[in-house]
Amino acid sequence: MAVPLNQATRIGVTNGGALGATTTTASFSWNANELLIMTVASALSGGGPVPTSITGGTSGLTFTLIDSQGAGNVIVSVWRAMSTTAGSGTTVITWNGATRGLYELEGFSGAAQGSNGANAIIQTVKTSAGSQTAMSMSFAATPRTDSLILAACNHNDSAGTMTAGTNFTGVADATDGTAPVEHIYVEENPNGSAPTTVGLTSSVAGNFGFVAIEIAPIDVFPTSIASAEAVPTPALVFADIYGTVGDIASAESVPSPLLVMEVTGVGDIGSAEAVGIPFISSATGVWPAFYVEAAFTNKALDLDANVVWTDLTPWVRAVRISRSRSREQARFDAGSLQVDLDNRDLRFSPELTTGANYPNIRPNKRIRVRADHNGNIRSLINAYANSWSEQFSKPRDAIVTLDATDAFKLFARFEIPDSWALAVTALVYAAGFAAAGHYLWHAKGLHTPGGLLIAIAVSMAPLAVYGVQDALDLWGQFGKPGTVQGFYVWIKGSWIFMEVAAILAAAIALRFYPFPFIVVIAGVALWFMSMDLAPWIAGTDHADWETRRRVSLWFGLGTLVIAWVVDWLRRGDFAFWLHLFGMLAFWGAVTSTSGGTMIDKALYCAMNVVLLFLSVFLGRKVYAVFGVIGIALYLGDLANKVFRDSLLFPFALSAIGVAVIAAGLLYYRHQAAITAWLETNLPDALKRLRPVHAG
Repeated sequence: MAVPLNQATRIGVTNGGALGATTTTASFSWNANELLIMTVASALSGGGPVPTSITGGTSGLTFTLIDSQGAGNVIVSVWRAMSTTAGSGTTVITWNGATRGLYELEGFSGAAQGSNGANAIIQTVKTSAGSQTAMSMSFAATPRTDSLILAACNHNDSAGTMTAGTNFTGVADATDGTAPVEHIYVEENPNGSAPTTVGLTSSVAGNFGFVAIEIAPIDVFPTSIASAEAVPTPALVFADIYGTVGDIASAESVPSPLLVMEVTGVGDIGSAEAVGIPFISSATGVWPAFYVEAAFTNKALDLDANVVWTDLTPWVRAVRISRSRSREQARFDAGSLQVDLDNRDLRFSPELTTGANYPNIRPNKRIRVRADHNGNIRSLINAYANSWSEQFSKPRDAIVTLDATDAFKLFARFEIPDSWALAVTALVYAAGFAAAGHYLWHAKGLHTPGGLLIAIAVSMAPLAVYGVQDALDLWGQFGKPGTVQGFYVWIKGSWIFMEVAAILAAAIALRFYPFPFIVVIAGVALWFMSMDLAPWIAGTDHADWETRRRVSLWFGLGTLVIAWVVDWLRRGDFAFWLHLFGMLAFWGAVTSTSGGTMIDKALYCAMNVVLLFLSVFLGRKVYAVFGVIGIALYLGDLANKVFRDSLLFPFALSAIGVAVIAAGLLYYRHQAAITAWLETNLPDALKRLRPVHAG
């Protein structure tokens, strides 16, 4: 069924009085994705004009004209607006010369969306007449039963009584007795009726402008199914490709089904009844009750006594079961289960955060199918979900196909054994490399090969953590991020545990084996963490670009501070990789800032110039590399603006490149002199901040 449309009055009928050029409405509030419909009645002797616009004010909303209709001095217009975020404020009506005006605002939650609510309006109809007491018009197409009809009119009387048409209810009624006289009236029909004809009457004859719109709800199920009653109570069909199942000779023995069940193959015994296939008793003729259930809130390896089952049977359309083997002489294969689930209300959509079963639509959830024959409950299959595949069919139907496999496949080749194997393999490799590295470091005094082996052992930490997490389904709020290969490709919040493990392992290794190259593993993990932290801060799987950029900027800056502290406290080049990956995060975040004024870009250039000075002060060439690239980017952008559409542009770029190279050569030639000057002229307080290797 459709999501019901819920109506709320945002601004009751308001008399604009003697109009100026514009009118600022009363303040109103709205919810995210709420459809706002403003009805405006305006009047002017000689013919009422439609407002020029409805926009601005403190709300920031812009209303779009849906339709308008007038007669004589009066006209009615209907406008729409929608925002993806909730808010409150005012808007401004520009009257286009009208001298009198009335307006009214309604809000509808659950409406279809689109740009500014465009998808919510299915169709419109309008008419006008003079000296009438009754108006009637018909939509071109029959409205849906789950949509809502809103009709609005402007009538040039001040004393008449308006009466809603058949199937309609009046929701707004007000007059303005000052000439030119106008009378606004708004009526709606409730969900559940589908009136093609829209009408109303007045006790006083006059000129009418009359407009009606059909508002669509959010929906995904077919228009051919008007309600749940249009579909019969599910009947169960068993089709066995190996012949008779129980007392049913063929699928035709069962009435026309909505629900189809196919059972193929037998168990080890060879008897259909012995493996739990449901049957109709020849003695009683009773068909068994049939259940499909899921253990949404449990882990794959939870004990049966602790499992809580959720009944999925009301949403089941079809079930297909393939048993372990088709005959006794055949080898065992994993049993498989496919269930087609009605997903018109999106309760089985894996990524929909507002779905009834979110966030439990995941792989490895236990699924079971049972049959109850007069209290004799038999299990058809116990399986583990592989996937939940969404399918949408025109015009508005939706199903999810649940694919699952029984424990034979789970224990033979599925994720849990693979995950434990990965964890154990990573730990064995780590122990082997660590033992070899320790021997070379201490027994042979070979620090370089020994340190490299220790670094390889440290790199095993993320693999071991991934294996344990995957085996125990300990992924946290963002779920499994994918295969371990995706660690180097995709930005996912769930990778954060692997990155923490790499950093801790590197820190422990450095405590016992002070080998600078081990820091590269911590540096890469910190760089990845600067990106994977964004979902945790945003509280959603996919943080927006600006959030990710800001997290990367501050994280990179923090990494640089740590690198400076390491440089200042320790001898040996332990901070190089921290400087590199800190600059990648910080400089990359600043450089990826979109837009910006010329002043912003000049400040960006100044920041890169500062990086050049920091390179000299800290004795770190990495700052010079990023600084030069940043300055070149700024000068290239400037040249593009100055020499746009000019033959001088390539020459300008070439000049920038030559200048960068010349500056690098000049610095390299005078590096020793520059360093000596700094040592001579820097205050002692600044000298103490320089790393030992920079002196």
